[in-house]
Amino acid sequence: MDTIEVKCRAKLNLSLDVIGIREDGYHLMDMVMQSVDLADTLLFKKTNKNEIEIVSASGDAPRNEDNLIYKAAKLLKERFKINDGIRIEIEKKIPLNSGLGGGSADAAGTIVSLAKLWKIDAPKDVLFEIGLMLGADIPFCMWGGTARVGGIGEKIKYLKPLINVPAVILMPSIGISTREAFKRIDRLKDYERPNTEILISAIEAEDIDVISKNLVNVFKTSGLSPQSDRPIELLKSHGAMGASMSGSGSAVFGIFDSKKSALSALRRIDDRYLGFLTHFVDSGLSLKM
Repeated sequence: MDTIEVKCRAKLNLSLDVIGIREDGYHLMDMVMQSVDLADTLLFKKTNKNEIEIVSASGDAPRNEDNLIYKAAKLLKERFKINDGIRIEIEKKIPLNSGLGGGSADAAGTIVSLAKLWKIDAPKDVLFEIGLMLGADIPFCMWGGTARVGGIGEKIKYLKPLINVPAVILMPSIGISTREAFKRIDRLKDYERPNTEILISAIEAEDIDVISKNLVNVFKTSGLSPQSDRPIELLKSHGAMGASMSGSGSAVFGIFDSKKSALSALRRIDDRYLGFLTHFVDSGLSLKM
C-alpha cells in the first residue's frame, strides 16, 4: 500500500463552556461536539525522498511547521523513526480560522493515515496522545461522531451518534482569534452557560427539537462575537430550529427539520455570506486505501 486518501470532516460545537484554567494556562472545557460531512480531502503518497512534501490545490497552504499537517507528519516520522518520505496533496473545503476545526481534522487525518501507511503499530491512546500534543480538538477529530469533550480535549465520552441531521453553516467575514477570545472571556463573569446535561439527554433521545433549543456557546452568549448575531438571526428567520456559533467563531450554523428547508434557507441567504449545506455524520474521518 503506497497511497491513502482521507476525508477529514469539520466539527460543530453543539455546546461550549469554559469551566476553568490550569496553572499552565490551558483552559478547561466542557463541550458537546458533532462531526459533519463538510470535509477537506488529503491524499498521501509514499516517496523515496525521506522528506515531507505538501502540495495544495489552492496554493495557499503553508509547507513548513506553520502547517498542522506538516507538524503531525514530522512528529510521527521522528517518534517512530520512519525513513520513508511522504507527499501530501490537500484539497481544502473547510474555511480557515472558522471554528470548524479544519486544521485539527487535517492533523487527525494525517496521524491516522500515516500510522496505516507507515505500518506504525501503536495503540489508539498513543495516537490520541500525539494528537493532543498538537491541538485540543485533534483527538475528537480522529474518530468523531457525537461526543462530550472535557479537560483540554483529552476527556472524550462518545454519545449516541446523531446522523443525517441537516444543517447550514454561514461564514461572517470577520472574527477574533481563539487566543484573543480566551483572553476576553477570562475577564467576564456574567453570561449564559449551556445546560449540558439537558443537551446530552436530548441527544440520547434523538430529540432534535430540544437539541436545537439548547445550542449554547459561551463565546457567543458572552457578547464576544457580535459579528455572529446577524447570520444567526438570518438562519432562525429562514426556518432554523436553532442556531449557534462553532468554536470561537467565526462560523455559525443552524439546524433544520429537513434537507429541503435547509437548502431553501441557504439559497435565500447565500448572497450575503459564504454558506454550506451539510449534515451530521457518525465519524470524523473516512479513509480510502
